[in-house]
This record gives sequence, structure tokens and C-alpha cells, in this order.
Amino acid sequence: MTRTDIFQGQTLTRDKLAGDITEIVTSEYGPSSLIPPGFVAQAVPLSTFRLDPGGAIASVGYGVSEGDYVDILLLFDMRQIDEEFQTLLPNDLALFVTVEVEDTNEKRFLEIDPYGNFEELPTGDTVHIRPREFQRPYIVGVVIQNAKVIQVGKYELPVSAASQIATPTPTALPEGAPTPTPGAPSSFPTSTPTPPEVLVVALQPQQQLLLRYALEVGADVDFALRGINDGQLYPVENVDLNFLLQRFNIEIPPDFGYTLDTNYYIITPTPTGEALPSGGGETGADS
Repeated sequence: MTRTDIFQGQTLTRDKLAGDITEIVTSEYGPSSLIPPGFVAQAVPLSTFRLDPGGAIASVGYGVSEGDYVDILLLFDMRQIDEEFQTLLPNDLALFVTVEVEDTNEKRFLEIDPYGNFEELPTGDTVHIRPREFQRPYIVGVVIQNAKVIQVGKYELPVSAASQIATPTPTALPEGAPTPTPGAPSSFPTSTPTPPEVLVVALQPQQQLLLRYALEVGADVDFALRGINDGQLYPVENVDLNFLLQRFNIEIPPDFGYTLDTNYYIITPTPTGEALPSGGGETGADS
């Protein structure tokens, strides 16, 4: 098909032909011509997944193309905060202790900033208990289904075929010099294409606002490629530890007061070229 009208007697060149109708609309109107009515386009980076800095997993191995439909998975880290301070728990506790020096009768104030809380043991002793790690987040997953891919990578203005042909510049030869004979064509280095860093998807306005909020709070964004002509919306449940326990009937093992003793072996490596002496391995057991 042709990009423009062809008149009688006009020379037909390759840059006036198009193999796909989308090439015509995108070159004339840009990616906005591919957005369905009632939808808006949102750019999403492909490197938000913490375990996938290059974006290979998020982009389904860079197999997402323009015109595909994807499901967008948003993973939020929900953490408990203090209702008054609106900060992450646990809070810091500062204790002020007055210390009096006997020789000078001077009073000094000592500030202690423990991290944790104090608890009283059954023996009557007071101990300070603090967590060994930071607060673990509660993962919440949200799926935006059947989003149309408008563009993969950054948008580039279309370039005509005529402008891509380089015009050679003749080099002046000294007077009397022989005309050089053209030799064999030199080999051109093969350039490695740069993986895309952004994906543009068409969403409903409410979905676009949800996706923008997810990017603002630092949620992980992942994509799942849909099959051809699969526009069905599926019911999806949030997956967490309770979902695994209930879905697969996993029983939490009880806490026993005793266990079976386990034998362990200490293997001494033998250097190359030396014979293994008798009794080279030791065997022991916990007592």
C-alpha cells in the first residue's frame, strides 16, 4: 500500500510504500493514532523490578512488541506505621538517666537511646529486647489486565529512505596521480542493539492513575505477555503466605521440645599426589 496518493506519470519510490497500515498512521500522527478511544498512554520503565535491573524479566525476555497485549503486575510493600507520627514502627525510645558524681556533687544527664522495648522475665529481671532485622513488609499484588502495548522503547521520528542514503564526497587527487582502482568493499562493524528501557501502554484513565501511583511509591512493575485474541479478564487473588497455606493445604509443623540427634561428618580434603592415610575422615555426633 502507498503512504500518499500516486498520480499518473509520478515516479514511485520505496519510501512511498508501506507494508503495514500502522506504519502510515504512526509516521503521520505518531503513536497517538494507535490509542483506542477512551484510553490514555502511560510510559513505564522496564527496570523497576529489584531482581531485574536490566528489564529482561519484566519485558518477558524483550519479547514484547508493539500491538501486543500484556498484564501489568504491581507489587506493593505494605509496612506498619505509627498512627500519630506516621512513621515506620518500631519507634525509638530515649531514656534520660541522672548520674551524680560523689567527689564534686555534680549531676550529669545520660541519654540512652535503645531500639526495642523492655520486658520483665518470670525471674523478676528486666531485659531489653530488640529486633534482629528491619520490619518485614506485607506484599500486596495488583494486576492490570489486557493493556495494549503502543510503543517499545523511545519514540523516534520517522526518517525517509532518501535521507538515509549518504552522498559520497569526491576527494581531490594531486596532478598527475593515477586514478585509484576501487578495491573490495570494507566490512562494516555489526552494532549491538540497545535493549529498550521503557514501554508505552494504553490504559483506562483510572488504571493510568493507579500505575502512576505505583511508580511514585516505588512498587515493582512486571509484565506478562498475553496470547493472540485473548481479551478475557480473569479473577485474580492476592498471593501471600496465607494463600499458600490454604491453597496447597500446608500444615505448619508444631514446635517440639525434643529432636533426634544427627550424625555429621568432617571430610578432610587430600592434596593431589598424596595417599589418603587411614582414618582421614572423622566422624562425630552431637551429645
